[in-house]
Amino acid sequence: MSSGERAVRRLAAIMSADAAGYTRLVRADEAGTRKTLRTLFDDVFAPAIAGHGGRIVKTMGDGLLAEFKSVVDAVECAVVLQARLAAENADRPAERRIDFRIGVNLGDVIVEGDDIHGDGVNVAARLEQLAAPGGVAISGGAFDEVRARLPYRFADMGPQQVRNIVEPIQAYRLVRDDRAGADAFPTVATDAPGGGLPSARVMAMALMAFALVLAGGFGLWRTWQPDFARASVENMAFPLPEKPSIAVLPLDDVSGDAAQAYFADGLTEDVITRLAGFENLFVIARSSTEKYRGRAADIRHVAEDLGVQYVLEGSVRRAGDDLRVTVRLVDALKGANIWAESYDRKMVEVFAVQDEITYEVVSRLASNVMAAEFSRRSGEGTRDIEAYDLFLRGWHVMQVLTPKTNAQGIDLMQRAIARDPNYARAIGLLALGHAQSARFRWTEDPSIAAKTGLELARRAVDMAPDDDFTLRMLGSVLRLIGDHDEAIEVNQKALARSPSNPQILLGLALTYAYAGRPQEALESIVTAVRLDPYSPSPARFQFRGVALYVNGDYEAAVEDFARFQKANPDLVISYQFLAAAYGQLGRAQEAAATRQEVLKRIPNFTIDGFLKSAHLRGIARERVVEGMRKAGFPEGGPS
Repeated sequence: MSSGERAVRRLAAIMSADAAGYTRLVRADEAGTRKTLRTLFDDVFAPAIAGHGGRIVKTMGDGLLAEFKSVVDAVECAVVLQARLAAENADRPAERRIDFRIGVNLGDVIVEGDDIHGDGVNVAARLEQLAAPGGVAISGGAFDEVRARLPYRFADMGPQQVRNIVEPIQAYRLVRDDRAGADAFPTVATDAPGGGLPSARVMAMALMAFALVLAGGFGLWRTWQPDFARASVENMAFPLPEKPSIAVLPLDDVSGDAAQAYFADGLTEDVITRLAGFENLFVIARSSTEKYRGRAADIRHVAEDLGVQYVLEGSVRRAGDDLRVTVRLVDALKGANIWAESYDRKMVEVFAVQDEITYEVVSRLASNVMAAEFSRRSGEGTRDIEAYDLFLRGWHVMQVLTPKTNAQGIDLMQRAIARDPNYARAIGLLALGHAQSARFRWTEDPSIAAKTGLELARRAVDMAPDDDFTLRMLGSVLRLIGDHDEAIEVNQKALARSPSNPQILLGLALTYAYAGRPQEALESIVTAVRLDPYSPSPARFQFRGVALYVNGDYEAAVEDFARFQKANPDLVISYQFLAAAYGQLGRAQEAAATRQEVLKRIPNFTIDGFLKSAHLRGIARERVVEGMRKAGFPEGGPS
């Protein structure tokens, strides 16, 4: 369409259909699944759509988009399709069934040649994702038109908040007639006014089977979704990495229960962690994508803001033992969708869902990754869903560093390990909790806590020697108890297994700084900030501040320490280095005021006591001692 040409719009009924569980089926039997899907498109979809006066706009992989002149025809066609598909599935074993989700919307579309797009299409696609496998979901506008004209029952799903649609959409689902069997579709009156007898065309079309000539080829590796404006490399805030780069947006929690938000966060974090483990991928950290939470994300803006080519987005719905995860992978530079899938599983299968999402993304963006490497990584963690849930809660709690949250994390990890004694990651996180108790004197006997932490951390690594998380926990414990050389070695091993993990880089940076190697610390921080450019976590300011301080850049260190202190006003460590930096700069009044904040929290604080717990070495030790003396801290005795 030329710039002077006005877009052609029209009101249309749109159907979006997608095969549920397609990825799982392809992995089990690619050739057989492709053949079956082609047959279904040929023998089921084409005749039903044509017989209801519709046209197939496009077929892309395991889904299709169709347009109808009448929404009554579109909904009636959807019912016929599901009835026919149920019949096709009747003789297949459960693991080989191909169930479709179908969404129908009545809305405004933009016409470009034979193609259509716009909000009307987008809503139909989102309704399809709301439908159960083998089910149909329709919009409120479609329901208003068909409720008195078709003999079907609909259940009100209420307003649904979906990604990239600003206002919630009212949705209804078609209710199956359970009296006729689980796979039977309704032929009785609707719950809304205007019932009637089944349409003769419905009964006839349920038996139809004709041929479909697929337009434009059959791309089995793309699921249809509306395209969007392309991102521009020139507009990116950061240089685009040479290797495939991806940002994983926070998975929307659509469970309707705020208490379940941690689960969606944990699932997001796990997918990011798994992807970050592949050295030929550049993966943005979760904390930098947090600002897109709950927003209708503009994919082009996200890609340009973070400096990546690919974006993964989706949602999580958890209801009792049932789990639905919906994801799609997009190429922002091409303005196109690469892959999409919805997983309807039981909670105990959440680990398989994580494996499948990781496999699909890696296989599309980094095809040279060997299957053996994926298999090695996908087996880590636990298969006990309650232990996993406790781990997620503990990890979430321990993101805030206080005596209370540390104790809560220790308790949750102990409960997780009681469920699964071989859960290496839970053991590693428990080790960190004990080491933090020792470092910050949150226990009556720090030496016992430090010993316990180290023993647990080594045990976790022995159980999972290739897991970057357990290696990172061991590295943190070693730093906290003062063994910087081994801590650096262990963190480097962790980084080799997860090159895109900024948390490993930050831990390595702090260890370098404490060991008196500030230049290496600052280099690690630069890389971490590129991977996590918009992290809301204040921890990196403290880490960078320590590296700057040890490097002798006290002015810049004060800025970072002050930002960390503002975010953590009750944490004593936020005042200790800040007071030393003020001392180095000769800002006596500010040094004295900050020193008093330290002494208010630790009345018996001394420089010697701090050195015993902080385990500084080389130039780091010299400059901290010098700064604390200038700030007026007492010299000797324990703290």
